[in-house]
Amino acid sequence: MNDESMKASSDLMRWLKMLTLPSWAKLLIAVVMLLTLFSALGMLIWGLLSAKLEIISSAVAMLTIGVPIGLIVVALVFDDGGSRKLAELTKIVLTKEIPEAILQNLGSTSGDTSYNNPKVLPTLSDCIADYVLSATRTPLA
Repeated sequence: MNDESMKASSDLMRWLKMLTLPSWAKLLIAVVMLLTLFSALGMLIWGLLSAKLEIISSAVAMLTIGVPIGLIVVALVFDDGGSRKLAELTKIVLTKEIPEAILQNLGSTSGDTSYNNPKVLPTLSDCIADYVLSATRTPLA
């Protein structure tokens, strides 16, 4: 593969990752693709069993076009969401995981002091979070 075709292929995959389709559309595309591939395989087997070259050549042409398109369909159907999914996971980490870790650390005893009723209020702005911490400090006896 030369550099231009590699670039075109990676551009196509990047474009497909940015594309968001509803689940029903992904399922419909997958079903149509599977039906096409199975019919091409059926034609190929039928052509081989009946020794008809026209049917075999038609099936091979369908498979030659269908297999690469099938790979693209697999990429669409099993896509992980790309940057959208990463942003969602980052939001979960910033708003849930980090505050829970801070609360666990504030709830434990540290030296000769303990924190009662610790609270963490996250403020999210894109992929940046600010945290307001509040707790009452009581010395251990």
